[in-house]
Parts: sequence; C-alpha cells; structure tokens
Amino acid sequence: MNSWRNKFPCLRSKGRTALALSVFGAFAVLLPLGEMATRGYATWKIASVAERRIHTDAEVSLGSTPAVLQLGSGKFSDVKVEARQADFGKNVKVDFVAHLMNLSRNSSGASVESSKVRAEVTEEAMSASRSAEGGGNVEADPETGTLVAHVGPGGGIDIPLTPSLAGDKVTLTAGDPTFSGNPVPSGLADMIKSKAELTVDMSDLPLGLKVDALAVTSTGLQLDLSGGPATLEQ
Repeated sequence: MNSWRNKFPCLRSKGRTALALSVFGAFAVLLPLGEMATRGYATWKIASVAERRIHTDAEVSLGSTPAVLQLGSGKFSDVKVEARQADFGKNVKVDFVAHLMNLSRNSSGASVESSKVRAEVTEEAMSASRSAEGGGNVEADPETGTLVAHVGPGGGIDIPLTPSLAGDKVTLTAGDPTFSGNPVPSGLADMIKSKAELTVDMSDLPLGLKVDALAVTSTGLQLDLSGGPATLEQ
C-alpha cells in the first residue's frame, strides 16, 4: 500500500527541501559561533604569551580572514599585537604596534616568517627613565629633530639631544646646553653634555628585530623595526 507521500510527490519534495533548509540554517548559526570561539581563544592565547614578556596588557587581532580557516591552514597570516608602556628589554617603556606574519606553532612554541614593528618611546617614558637616574623631563621637538632634556634646579638647563642610528646602536648626541636661553660656560657645558649623551645597543631585541629608521615625533621618539624568521618560546 502506497503511503500518502507517494500519492503526493510534491509533499515529498517539500519535505526534502525543508530538511535541507533546516540543516543549512543550523550550520549558518553554528559557523559564526565556531568562528567567534576560535578567534577568541587564539587572540587570548597569543595575548597571554605576549603579556608575559612585555609585562603589560596586549591587544591582539587576527585580520579579516576567518580564524577557523587560518587555524585549519596551520598558521595565522597577519597577527597584530598592540600594547602601551611595554617592557622592551632596554630599561625603557614603549608603545608599539607589531605585525607578525605567518605565525604558526612548532615544537618550541611558535614561529613567525617575518615581523614589522612601529614603536614609540614617549616623552613620559623618557622622562620617567631619566628621573630614575637623577635626570629631568624630556620634550620632543619634531621641527628640529631633537629631544630636549630639562635638567638642573627647576629643570632650568636645556640640553638638545639628537638621535641617530648606526648599525645596531641608537645614539643620543648632546648639543650645547643653555640656561634660561643663555649658553652655559664651556667647562660646565662639557660636563653636562657628557652625562646627557647616551648610546643604546639594540642588537638583542626579541624576534631578531632590527631598527630600520627612527624619527622624532610630536610625542616622542619613533622607531621602525623589522625581523625575519624567528621562534617564540613559550
């Protein structure tokens, strides 16, 4: 005996269509949930590893490519990491935005094929570092390309510092100091300049980063860095 579905083929077709639509609808609901979970876990994991090294909060994003696809391929194509007042390993705090290209897991933790970083040592960070060493406040002057250190009683002595890059070393070269706009006597000026000048070795930065360029901005000293293949140990 034929069932009612055999008697009414149109109903049989509609039943299959309804089933297909219900399956598609469930998939459409679950896929975004899977994407959100994958993206959320991946960004949390990367941020937690970064935060242990830079000793501050990090914000991580994975770009527009779905995280589930990136995870399935075994690597994240462009991981963006942002942080403020991060420990950069040179006894100074920096704000930075980093792009880690083709981040993937390996037996040691993770690896990247290349990286690019724009970092800034702000006026506040430089002032705090100099104050800890008995120095004074620092102001950036992008028009002259100098960092002006205010030292001495009441910060009345101004020392222009010109940053330069030579190989792996960043140097702050002191110009002639002034007091209330007037030149400081030569003997005292030489002593002030020798104490103010600074050279920082940047040869052992994380991810094998090298400084490509630097510039004085309205808020501090900006550094552009890049690196090649590197391993990040957990």
